[in-house]
Order: sequence, then C-alpha cells, then structure tokens
Amino acid sequence: MTLPVSYMSAGHLTHAYAMTGHKAQGMTTARCFALGDDTLYKEWGYTALSRGRKENRLYLVGGHDLGREEVGGAVSYEADGKVRAIRALARSKSKGLASDSSPVVVRGISR
Repeated sequence: MTLPVSYMSAGHLTHAYAMTGHKAQGMTTARCFALGDDTLYKEWGYTALSRGRKENRLYLVGGHDLGREEVGGAVSYEADGKVRAIRALARSKSKGLASDSSPVVVRGISR
C-alpha cells in the first residue's frame, strides 16, 4: 500500500514504535498492542497490557511451532485462542523470596 504525500502532509499519519514489554514497563501510551506466543505468562501480560490508557490489545501467535517440533521440543496446541490466552496468563514465573520458604530444620534446631 502506498500513501499519497498529501495524506501524510495533512497530518493523518502518526508514527508508532515497537519495544519489548519489559522495556515499556512504567511507560504509559494511548494504545498498546502486545504480541503473545507460547512464552506468554502472567507477569509479562500484566506489564504489557497495562500500558495503554485508551486501549490494550493482545494478539496471539497461532498454529503449531514447526521449528520446535523438528528439533524434538514438546509442543502443546490448543485450537481455541481464548483458552490459550487464559492458560498462558494464568502461568506465573514469579520468583519466591527465601524468607517466604519453609523454615529449615538442622539437627533438631529450627531456623
């Protein structure tokens, strides 16, 4: 598609920029369009989908990952995109703190 110079000169075109969700952390924009694949998880989804004041959209990559299948990686595939998104965004990759773990017992002494 080619846009005429007059269309652009009239101010009908606005440039947009792409960046990673982590790079955009803390940034606020009018609209956010996020691309998610099988690596999508809860914390990243929240970071990416809380950037836009007016609109936030999540676009999911669909289909089988043939490259991964060829090298023997495990590939699970859910045909329903909504189900895939819900499952991915329910998965957390947060790290626990040592103070949140169970107490350690050494020779009968609790620490």
